Amino acid sequence: MLRNAVFGTLMARLLAAAAGFGTVVLCSRFMGAEGRGTLSILLALVQVMMIASEFVGGSTLVNLTPRFGVQRLWPGSYLWLGAVLLFSATVMYLSGKQHLWMSLLMALPLGLLTIHYSLLQGLGDMRSRNRAQLIYELLKMLMVAALFLCFQQETGRVQGTVMAFSMAALIAWMLTLPRLRSGIPGSLNMPRALFAAGWWSQLGHLVQFLNYRAALFLIDYWLGNSETGRYSNALVIADAVWIFGNSLGSVAHMRMVLRPDAAYARNLLRRYHSLSVCGTTLAVLFLLFLPDAVYMALFGAEFRGFRTVLLPLLPVILLLSASTLPSHLLHAANDFRHLLLANVSGWVVQFLLSLWLIPRYGLQGAAIAAGFGFLCILLMVWRRLLRKHGIQAGDFIPRINYARRLLRRMF
Repeated sequence: MLRNAVFGTLMARLLAAAAGFGTVVLCSRFMGAEGRGTLSILLALVQVMMIASEFVGGSTLVNLTPRFGVQRLWPGSYLWLGAVLLFSATVMYLSGKQHLWMSLLMALPLGLLTIHYSLLQGLGDMRSRNRAQLIYELLKMLMVAALFLCFQQETGRVQGTVMAFSMAALIAWMLTLPRLRSGIPGSLNMPRALFAAGWWSQLGHLVQFLNYRAALFLIDYWLGNSETGRYSNALVIADAVWIFGNSLGSVAHMRMVLRPDAAYARNLLRRYHSLSVCGTTLAVLFLLFLPDAVYMALFGAEFRGFRTVLLPLLPVILLLSASTLPSHLLHAANDFRHLLLANVSGWVVQFLLSLWLIPRYGLQGAAIAAGFGFLCILLMVWRRLLRKHGIQAGDFIPRINYARRLLRRMF
């Protein structure tokens, strides 16, 4: 069971990350740094809408599905998504920035797909959840490749990419419907917990998004679209390396929800934390020695000097990996308020430092500010686990021998 869950999830996420990276490479080469920056801002707005929709249709569903079932949960999630998109459309219309409609076009099918991700994970069907994510990323890459091969004109590439992303999400969502057929038709007898349980959790995710992506808006304001595109590509590489912690965290979260036992949680932390940190460290060492010519070959000549942007982000990747599994443990234990406090503290530190460092040191300053912010989150999560949940300091120390044995069992 360990082998199937961990290996299947990790391989699916690695393949999805590879396909997502392929999409980024295509967009960078055909759109340039400026077009990539414009797309990054649109995608950041989509993420804001997704976070708002996930106050009801996000990770809360993972915790509630074993108790209430799919049938009572999906109608309320859909209704909430519709309300969020309607509110977002109103704000964009009043702002007068008509080009932002493209973010709504991406947000609708992706919101539906995200709801199904959470329902499948709540049912313990990680195979279907991982397959849907992989299909989505592969379709995005193939559609974008076809778009750029068929249409060589510069104009309309951002709009075409938006359409490709929307179609990929819609197809992936339709493919998940058969796995949830037992919950269709839905029930209007929606549990109150659906609209109440996720607020503390999702407020933490909202601030977490600010920790991950808010710097893009500051960079766009001070440095312009081209620098935003360069930093966005560096964040994509960071996300790809973070796949170890993200994948193992999803499996650990599901298991801790299904079996809420303190001793079991500590055992999961010891196992998965070791594998996550060791795997991430190896990936970071690999990136450390890649020459700048490799990134120019991937992204194009406009990304010359990209290595100087990525190197300051490598410590951030390690800090994020070290905090991912402990954060999932707190989430599964419904300790949402402290997660929110940790994320808010980290964002405040990062934001204040960004105001000082970005105008002076550019993209390197943004990476340094992010490092201090994630260090604050790691220390606060670690402190909470020691005091509240009976976790010992030794549980955070990666066990190289254990990680080696676990890899041998998986492969």
